[in-house]
Amino acid sequence: MSNEGVKKTATENLNISKYRIKQNYQDLCDVQQELVSVAMKRPPKSQFVWVHPDQSLHMEVAVYEDKINQEVYIVSQNVMNVLEGEWKAKVLIPYVIRGGGPALWPINLPDESGKLNSWPASAMQIAIDHAGSWFRLKSNPINSRYDILKPINQMDDPDWPWDVDELYEKAFKERIIESIDHPIVKELRGA
Repeated sequence: MSNEGVKKTATENLNISKYRIKQNYQDLCDVQQELVSVAMKRPPKSQFVWVHPDQSLHMEVAVYEDKINQEVYIVSQNVMNVLEGEWKAKVLIPYVIRGGGPALWPINLPDESGKLNSWPASAMQIAIDHAGSWFRLKSNPINSRYDILKPINQMDDPDWPWDVDELYEKAFKERIIESIDHPIVKELRGA
């Protein structure tokens, strides 16, 4: 019996292994990622994040949160007294989501009496203790704190090509309250 009458399947004619991509496939692309904007938000609980280990990149700022428009503004020192009671002291901590770009994690700082509730206290402890490693945040409402989940398998550290000054500039390019003439200040003062 001859094999002439037997049809070959598509995979027998195709050497599929030549289409397999290498693990560093992103390095093969001739493109450069441009930083357009930077989010300022708590890391998502459903994704692994990596906090930059250099604490000199952390920035303590006065922040006004526009909850209606879901925007965050930095309040300059010369306007803080005008907006007394409207802003919060926060530390901004750079991080990256696995497979994504950078963001800033705003964590409340202690109030003027030195008090800090357990949620931001645990967030700050996690950001410092686990900087430079991958983790996921997990809410622990019973103990009023965040816990973390570590990956089962080793994950490589991310590339960090972003300049920290550019990072903060992109995060707040048009959201800095520097004078009493700012529309936010006028609105809050009823002007």
